[in-house]
Amino acid sequence: MWPERFQRLRQKMEPSAREQMLGAEELVLNETAHGNGAAVAAVLCANKKLVKLDLKGAKLTTEEVVMVVAAAPNRLHTLVLEGNDVDQRGMDALGQLLSMETSALRVLNLENAKATDQGRNQDGLRLFCVGLSKNTTLTELCLVNNDIHAGGAQHIGEA
Repeated sequence: MWPERFQRLRQKMEPSAREQMLGAEELVLNETAHGNGAAVAAVLCANKKLVKLDLKGAKLTTEEVVMVVAAAPNRLHTLVLEGNDVDQRGMDALGQLLSMETSALRVLNLENAKATDQGRNQDGLRLFCVGLSKNTTLTELCLVNNDIHAGGAQHIGEA
């Protein structure tokens, strides 16, 4: 049985679109995913072909971002989280994803994702940098329009 949120997401879509979502190599969900982070995570678990996930502007909460990142398959090579609330826990989860030896992630877009190196969020960026330093596949990282200052940028550069 699929989670209730997945059922709501399925109801918004045409039947052919639902089948495509479960068998697609690329998914662009954007606003469709708004408030449906658990459903997106369920799709990630069910879809065995997905390599690109674009959630630009989906307005996912930090908790939803963490669920999606935790469910991200090792074969995923592009993840777009632009405009979502990544925060400390999201950066930590992304760091864990990046540090996996089996990670195939090559493109990570965190533009305007509320990532910061200020206050209590410093740990999230630090853990992200640890994962980044272990990663051998990432070739493109976008952190435009976030609250990352010189110290945080230096840590990212050193990773």
